[in-house]
Amino acid sequence: MKRFRCCLGLLAGAAVLSACAIPARQSSAAAQDADLARAELALARGECRAAAETYTAAADRSVDVSLARRALEVAVRCEHWPARARAAARWRILAPEDPEALRAAAAAALGQHRITAATETLRALFALPGEGVDDRFSELASTMVDDADAYPAFTALRMAAPLERFSAGSLVGLGRLGFEAYDFARARELANQALGRDPGFAAAYALLARVYATGSDDVPALEAAHAALRLDASGQRFVLADTLTTLGRVEEAGSELERLQADESASEEARRRLALLAFEWGDLDVAQRRFLERLERGEGGGEALYYLALIAERRKDYGQSLRAYALLAGAGLGELARPQAARLLLKQGDRAAAMSMLDEYVVGHPESAVTFTIAKAQMLAEIGEAAEGAAIVDAALGQYPDHPRLSYEHAVLLERAGSTREAIRALGRLADAHPENTTALNALGYTLADHGRELPRAEALIRRALAATPDHPAVLDSLGWVRFRRGDTPQARRMLERAYLISGDPEIAAHWGEVLWSVGERTEARRVWAQALARHPDADALSKVLERLAPADPQ
Repeated sequence: MKRFRCCLGLLAGAAVLSACAIPARQSSAAAQDADLARAELALARGECRAAAETYTAAADRSVDVSLARRALEVAVRCEHWPARARAAARWRILAPEDPEALRAAAAAALGQHRITAATETLRALFALPGEGVDDRFSELASTMVDDADAYPAFTALRMAAPLERFSAGSLVGLGRLGFEAYDFARARELANQALGRDPGFAAAYALLARVYATGSDDVPALEAAHAALRLDASGQRFVLADTLTTLGRVEEAGSELERLQADESASEEARRRLALLAFEWGDLDVAQRRFLERLERGEGGGEALYYLALIAERRKDYGQSLRAYALLAGAGLGELARPQAARLLLKQGDRAAAMSMLDEYVVGHPESAVTFTIAKAQMLAEIGEAAEGAAIVDAALGQYPDHPRLSYEHAVLLERAGSTREAIRALGRLADAHPENTTALNALGYTLADHGRELPRAEALIRRALAATPDHPAVLDSLGWVRFRRGDTPQARRMLERAYLISGDPEIAAHWGEVLWSVGERTEARRVWAQALARHPDADALSKVLERLAPADPQ
């Protein structure tokens, strides 16, 4: 009887607990509904940070996969990187074998340069049953890769993917990504692996042509281009012109494009490339004529108008340039045109109109807020107000915490404003928080070197970045500059020349010319600067080095 009474007591207790649990669950559900309502209201009001953080907190407390997915959507829309990482991690916990959840987790990790974490996630994705590895890679290449820098995406994919099961097409796709990541040796290796699978694969030869040409290796570049053309005359019709252009053999590239104009199926693209070729190499008269011809033919209206606006700007015809940008904005290309127009207005002293042009667009397009914030800050830096630009970006970081682009830009603007110590600290925090971020490592190393500080440490940081991206022109430039600062002029010269041949960047030309000038090769220095000025007449770095070293011969 005693035992029975005890059991009755337990049953009664269970009933009480069960009865209590029902209102508790109801209360929890009601609280979650209230949180989500607040989050959606915040989103509608443009209070993105609050919306993303509320959604992510709700997802952490829930086992609802759809809620984790919605939290991720909001975090991505709001460019809230910590919330994005948390929401993606929660989705993966709730659905560990969902390919979409794994892709989202990998993309979130790559966006923050967490390459090791992304690699582990991608290995899990490739190990899932179902789709073949080529299909998985294709999905990743078309989605995740667009959301990250080439280097972290390439490195994670290269380490995670079962390359022995890749088709020739996937190997070339990964090789192209390796090229964009400035790892030419691995890009070349992947192209050759593809040819091992399919000796007649034209795209592999086209990739080889691109790699060799960017390295200024004429003979193998042209051999590979001709092989690609021979194997696929239609699909690779522009490979020879592209290769010649990259090699700097502009007249030959132009002749090849002129030849292609006779082919009706290639004529429109040939005309486009001829116009771009003239613009890129500083022949503004020819470029203007060709872009006008394209407009008259009804070809590529937006692109043609954009380049005509740039040409007018280079010629100081700001009224014509602003009219063209206004037409582009009216045609739905505001994200492209408005920053350019605002920059011109600011140059002319119309600050209110410049700021309004950017702010008005963001009201209707909040997804462009980060891009336009950076554009505004950079414009201010161009007119000597980098400190205000840094303050604008710092304020934006309150809305977009730990945002990779904003964090980096804030440090760069601090340096431009003369706050060198603060810039070095900011870059150091970024590099410490994201030790696989080669951009941060290189920027910190370069900033130290440029200000003559801790040169051994600066070089070590730069070499870490270069080990990851061995052909990146910005990193090669940094290494050349730190070697110059440390008195190693021969290596500095080699590094800077290589960096310039890869990129044609005017700041690198300024550095290369300065090294040449320092060893008495002033004619060669002037040649380098003149060539760069022809392509980049408004480059601030070139103007400054000429004013400092060759004021009597500015051109």
